[in-house]
Amino acid sequence: MSELLLRGPAVPVHGIHDMITHIARDVLNTAHAAQTADAAEAADAAEVEGEDAAEAEGDGVPVDSRTLDQVRADVLMEMVLTHRIDPQTGEGLGDGHGGLASIRATVNVTVPALALAGVTDDPAELVGRTPIDLDTARILAASVPGWERVLADPITGGVLAVDRYTRSADLTRHLRVRDPHCRFPGCRMPTHRCDMDHGEDFALGGATDHRNLCALCRRHHTLKGETPWRVKHHPGGVIEWISPGGLHYTDTPPPVTIGFMPDLEDAPF
Repeated sequence: MSELLLRGPAVPVHGIHDMITHIARDVLNTAHAAQTADAAEAADAAEVEGEDAAEAEGDGVPVDSRTLDQVRADVLMEMVLTHRIDPQTGEGLGDGHGGLASIRATVNVTVPALALAGVTDDPAELVGRTPIDLDTARILAASVPGWERVLADPITGGVLAVDRYTRSADLTRHLRVRDPHCRFPGCRMPTHRCDMDHGEDFALGGATDHRNLCALCRRHHTLKGETPWRVKHHPGGVIEWISPGGLHYTDTPPPVTIGFMPDLEDAPF
């Protein structure tokens, strides 16, 4: 838990408190009304079926168990997190995102070697602040375009390597030149219609670099992931495919020839 304090002019501060109090009471009253309506409906159904109406009343949706202060805090957080401000105009953007999902977090996923091997189940951490529950960490991770994996020594806690699932622009350009088409032997699906696949799964320790990535069309990407076909990456971008029957097929990236045309204005002819 953390604490956020606001000190400001009396009128707007009291106005904020009054606003969230009214909303919080409406939330609790709505929950209570829903509980009452459900209980009445359950009692009527019980009378029709000849059951005990008193027992049926207890089967409805439970009344919101939060206190008024707790609902105030939830209302204030929701209002702040859902109301984005345009820095140029000072007006709300109203993008429709709310709660934790509205936080654009920088997520570092720390993976101790023992946890990577499945031996331990360490909690997530709000970097530099405090441990957080895994459900909250998953919500934050789902709202960002990419996240970083930090491999740490299980004894000293020192950083061993840092890797990111999403490719950099330079790496993407490198792969598009090296792999002009799908790297399954014989397939000529152009790269811009392909996925960039991790040869060794990122979740299992595979790096996001040119030695572990290659272009695969959706069909052969699925073939690799859902069938007994196996892939090995070799130096120079060479890909070795191993069929379920044990046959080996090697795909070598095509040579790239780059020609430089002279500027005609400077040509001696």
